[in-house]
Amino acid sequence: MLVAFSLAAQHQAISAKTSKIEFSLSTKTQPPARITGRLQPVTGNIDFDQNKLARSHITISGATTGLTTGDPNMDKRLRDASFFGVTAFPALNFTSTSIIQDRPGSIVFIAQGNLTIKGITRPAKIQFTVSPASKGHIFRCTAFVSRTAYGIGEKGEMDELMTLFFEIRTS
Repeated sequence: MLVAFSLAAQHQAISAKTSKIEFSLSTKTQPPARITGRLQPVTGNIDFDQNKLARSHITISGATTGLTTGDPNMDKRLRDASFFGVTAFPALNFTSTSIIQDRPGSIVFIAQGNLTIKGITRPAKIQFTVSPASKGHIFRCTAFVSRTAYGIGEKGEMDELMTLFFEIRTS
């Protein structure tokens, strides 16, 4: 459960050990299968003030070289050049250009910015909430992106949308 609280301007480093980016893809096989995986470590910085969003900024980098699905064969396939191409493109990066509140009084925020995957940069929106943790804060973020716009997989092989879930912990 998320509780409203006030978060004043703070420069917060992302905890690489406890943060993660997860992804989810659906195949078009019969029956359909869901491929889920994780990118770690995650690094970056967050400057966030819910009362002064114009001064807020987020940078996140997830190591594609740390991609894991729990299945070594699938890991090898997804690390290949036709998917994430981790040798040539070792990171997924997001840099915000603006942050807005979803609607007045909402605890949901939207970071608009640029997402780079496989060297391709496109505008992206990441919806997020923030809550206090024992040390720092937890930013829970979701983005839906066109996987083929970033050269991930072959057309028709999977659903077009790839879901990215960010669990960013700061200290």
